[in-house]
Amino acid sequence: MFYYALPSLTGSSGIWAIEFVDRFPNTLVIGRWVESAEIDAQFYSDDGTTELEPVLASCGELYCEAGKVLNRPFFLSEIQPQAFDEADFVEKRVVRYKTPVGPWAKDPKLSEVGRFLAAAMENDLHGYAQMPWQILQKPADEYQVWLATLRKALRNPKVHSYMIVLVAYGRKPE
Repeated sequence: MFYYALPSLTGSSGIWAIEFVDRFPNTLVIGRWVESAEIDAQFYSDDGTTELEPVLASCGELYCEAGKVLNRPFFLSEIQPQAFDEADFVEKRVVRYKTPVGPWAKDPKLSEVGRFLAAAMENDLHGYAQMPWQILQKPADEYQVWLATLRKALRNPKVHSYMIVLVAYGRKPE
C-alpha cells in the first residue's frame, strides 16, 4: 500500500493540503492513500487537573478566537472529516488519539510520547502562538509573560493534560 502523508502545519488552516490534492489531482496517484494528522491546540484532562493551571484554557481560547477573526478554524476536528468528504475520498477513516502532554501516563510508551510533546511545545511555543496573539492584537509586552506562565504549567506534574490528535485518511477512487 502506498500513501502520501500530508505535513502538519499547526497554525495553518490545515486543510490546504487536501484542497491542493483536490484542485491538482495529477499530483496524487489515483488509488493511493492520503493521510492528514493534526493536533488541536486545546488542553483536556479527564480528572479535572487542567483547572490547576488556568493558562492552559487560554491557549485553546487564543486559537479559537483567532480562527474566528480569520474565518478559518484552527481546530481541524471541526473541518477535517468534511474536507475529505468534499474532496471525494473513499474508504475514509477518522481516528482521534488522546495524546498526553508530559510524562504522567501510566503506559510507558504514552509517557514517552507525553515527554516528547511537552518538550516540543515548550521549545516551539513562541512560534505556535505568535500569529494568533498578533491577530487578536493582544499587548506585545504581555506575550513573554504568558509564554512563561504556559511553559510553567506544562511542567506541572500534578496536571494530567492531553491534546487530541486527529488522523484522517482516505483514498482517491480509481
